[in-house]
Amino acid sequence: MDLRQQQIQHEASLNHSLIGKEFYVLCPDNPKMFRTVFIKRNIFTGMPQTMISPCVYGVPPTGIPDGLKEIDPKILSQIKSMSNALPYTI
Repeated sequence: MDLRQQQIQHEASLNHSLIGKEFYVLCPDNPKMFRTVFIKRNIFTGMPQTMISPCVYGVPPTGIPDGLKEIDPKILSQIKSMSNALPYTI
């Protein structure tokens, strides 16, 4: 990560943004499995983009220092649909 990307991550964390944070989502077909979700900014569109891992068997780590918070599936679907929209340019 270069200096500009670090600055963007830092500014996003000060604004209470979801960008640069990691969450987890339980798999709908098996509640004993979960996926991790990392949200980053797409450098071409400026919109949030999700990076989702494959399903992992186990309990998500929710401890304080390195713990993950659960993200609402509705918010996740909104973020995923926003990343597909490109700004209109002439």
